[in-house]
Amino acid sequence: MSIFLQPEDGDSYEYITDGAIMQCTAGALPCPIKAKDKGVMLGDKTSCSTIDNDPIQNKFDFGICKITKQPCVNNIKLGNWENYKKDLYFDEHPALTNRSTIKCAMGGTIKFNTTGQIGEVPVVLGVKTYGDKAKTEAEIQYTKLAFHTDYDICSDEVTDFVDYKNFYVLTDNNECYHWLFLRENPDDYSTVKPESIPFTWESNKPLILTATFQVISDEAIEKVPLLRLQQQGEGEEKYLFKERKAKRAKGKGKCDEFTVTFISKNTPFKNSVQYIENFVLTVECSWDDGKTWHKVGSSQNTLYITWRKPLWDRFKKELFETEQTATQVKNTNNNAKPCILETLLYLGCKQAHSMQLGKESSSEFEEAVAIEIFKAFEGLEVKRAREDTPYRTPLTNGCMGYWRGHSVLYATTLFANQRSLRFLLKYGEARCGEWTELFLHLLLAQGIEVDLNNDTCAIACETTKQNIIKRYDIDFYPYKSDILKYRQYGLPEEFTVAKATFVKNKQNFNEYIKEGESAAQGNKNAQSSFGDHIWVYFRNKLFFDPSYGKPYTKENSNLKYYCKDNLTSIFIKNDQYKDFLINIIGDKVNGCIEEKDIHLYLNCSKKTTK
Repeated sequence: MSIFLQPEDGDSYEYITDGAIMQCTAGALPCPIKAKDKGVMLGDKTSCSTIDNDPIQNKFDFGICKITKQPCVNNIKLGNWENYKKDLYFDEHPALTNRSTIKCAMGGTIKFNTTGQIGEVPVVLGVKTYGDKAKTEAEIQYTKLAFHTDYDICSDEVTDFVDYKNFYVLTDNNECYHWLFLRENPDDYSTVKPESIPFTWESNKPLILTATFQVISDEAIEKVPLLRLQQQGEGEEKYLFKERKAKRAKGKGKCDEFTVTFISKNTPFKNSVQYIENFVLTVECSWDDGKTWHKVGSSQNTLYITWRKPLWDRFKKELFETEQTATQVKNTNNNAKPCILETLLYLGCKQAHSMQLGKESSSEFEEAVAIEIFKAFEGLEVKRAREDTPYRTPLTNGCMGYWRGHSVLYATTLFANQRSLRFLLKYGEARCGEWTELFLHLLLAQGIEVDLNNDTCAIACETTKQNIIKRYDIDFYPYKSDILKYRQYGLPEEFTVAKATFVKNKQNFNEYIKEGESAAQGNKNAQSSFGDHIWVYFRNKLFFDPSYGKPYTKENSNLKYYCKDNLTSIFIKNDQYKDFLINIIGDKVNGCIEEKDIHLYLNCSKKTTK
């Protein structure tokens, strides 16, 4: 028997079928449920009930468990389903709904992210309706909005399941829209889309958007309304728009829909970086050529304004590839655009918010933006976009999540291969080196050019006694980096950075990370051993990743005191330089040093041993 169940008015239950996506709070990956055979089908798909709690038959597999650090398969121990539909049975067992949960004895709780249903689907609320609805006199209602962006924005937590990609766009007839009211797209569940959908725009471009209006009058409308758009909020800097005549929707017999494309007549945020959390637009219409105006609705979005066009083509491909395949993650509509992970925009735009080009050169301004973005890391409390919401788990825990959780598991090929910025953003976990990619991608997202030959990361260098620089690339675990082709420069005393290890304890040079152990658990247990790849070299400045040790303090916010607290020495491991010890000295503000001052900060001397 095949039936379709639609929730009654006011009922938010949605029934679960075969293929619904589950997520465990302790699991690394989402997982589709495999329903046991039953006599009841929902929309031609097998229904799910409380009998579907067998880890093997129902295919429960959430990857590596955050609690046990072991694979979910063969270790998961399930209890009974909770929050099921008590008054509806499938083959004598209560039906599962989108509210149902089940606990694992290991400590995780499993819930549904999607229902798995196909065909007819219940109407679900779209993005929250902001502002008042249209006045009756308006006769039309502002219903959806499409920004003419070059890029879509997606969640950090995109997955490899084709039908479950967390893009912050809503689609209608293969066009991207930011809907204001009801929608009927089965993938647009509120657990996937935030209420205030974000978009990104370049500071030097006029804002372009297309608005759609639905007729709410019972009578046919013969006139074409005049429409005006206004940006709300405090401050004098706002996009300004000319009044525009609407266009009748194409292919319509009776005109029940209008559209209009607005282009701002100014660029109020030119040559700047902006983060506008509540970007509110209000639309009014006039049926008498501007004599009388009626409100037809408003919209609210989060707006990221970047300094220049994001250098998306320079991003690492691994950022947008699924974990199981080489398929690029992108929006599924026919007009798919490149996507940017929201945290890359959030950290950059929020940190450098309101910075604007003045009398300095563009290059000097970009350097100032880089320093401002770097300050987000100094306190060791780096926030992702929408952190502490259903869309995000914390990225930091006193420091970046290096060498803990997933990242210490060598036995699993999946995680061993995921040494990447994507892994850091998705799981909040990484290994040494991902910070360099995160920092440089934050700059690329602002359209700041990273010179692959001169402005990237100071990881590899080698000098001779004549101080001759040798340049070469590095195979970076486990892939060859597309972005981090490192600049090499000379240091005094034949110092080879690539072979150095930073240590806090001079008396114990062999105190390194052991396999499977976590050596970075916040300030109380700071990393004791440092690899050279915690440096980012950008335009004659050397940025240190502060995530391993103590944060900068207000009183001692400079490299000298930071290094004194965290990096007492640099021990050169390789045999060629085994008799040398590099001590950090000197003083510099903002946690970065310039290349010309390197000799003030690194002093090479003979190591004395008993």
